[in-house]
Amino acid sequence: MMLITSTQKEKIQMKQELNNLKMLLENIEKDFKSFSIYSDNPTPQQRMNRLKFKRWWRSFLREGELLLPFFLGIMLLGLIAYITITNPNL
Repeated sequence: MMLITSTQKEKIQMKQELNNLKMLLENIEKDFKSFSIYSDNPTPQQRMNRLKFKRWWRSFLREGELLLPFFLGIMLLGLIAYITITNPNL
């Protein structure tokens, strides 16, 4: 008859918990794939919509390279104005 020590019990329990987590992650991944926005076999209309969206997104990102510093500058000026107005003793 084999005696199992407490460290061996802990190892066995940790392996079981790890296996449970692996199974849970696999199930979550399957569920995520089933609720995906994109189907495996898109219709021609869906292909066109995706193509148009990708074009729009690329152009937005290009414009975003210019818009981001602009908005940050406006925010900074607004912050300076706010601090100046709320603390007239500065």
